[in-house]
Amino acid sequence: MPGIAQGDNEYERSGNQITLKKIVVNAYYMLAFPIADNADTRALVRHIIIKQKNSNASNILDGTTPLLGNNILENSSPYTGGITDYNTPINKNAFTVRKQIKKVMSCPNSQGATNQNTGSINKSYFMVTYTLTFGKGKKLNYRTAGSSQPSDFDYFLMHTASPMGEDTFFHNTSPVYYTQTVTAYYYDS
Repeated sequence: MPGIAQGDNEYERSGNQITLKKIVVNAYYMLAFPIADNADTRALVRHIIIKQKNSNASNILDGTTPLLGNNILENSSPYTGGITDYNTPINKNAFTVRKQIKKVMSCPNSQGATNQNTGSINKSYFMVTYTLTFGKGKKLNYRTAGSSQPSDFDYFLMHTASPMGEDTFFHNTSPVYYTQTVTAYYYDS
């Protein structure tokens, strides 16, 4: 959920309550070149909009409600980043999945003393755009005038990148880069 400050300008709210109509998410993933380790040239990316049952995202983010991270997968398993995690369904007893996108990314390996970087031709990337709608609207409340996040929004975005090489984890830092823009469409309640 993008931050919505209180104010008089466009994309600001006038009170402490809004009715959310929809959210538009634009996400961009890139597997960067050059990659020196062959095991890191392919990645499994999982992008999920999720809700923990009997909780809301703001309580999880501020620590008043624990994230059930060790129960996120079916059979109450933690998400450790391996290939099997990529294919294991989300634990439906603890979470509700609103949107899920899975993608395999790959790019060439560069070995030797010189890197063969010819620009974006060697990068792997994908973009996704989708809309989450809320029917007649979802009423959201803000605790104070200075709050930019509602206290009762249920969903949060999580994403993972798992290597397809012989190892469970990327060798150095993850070569998968992620950025997003999220736009909320709402009216003051």
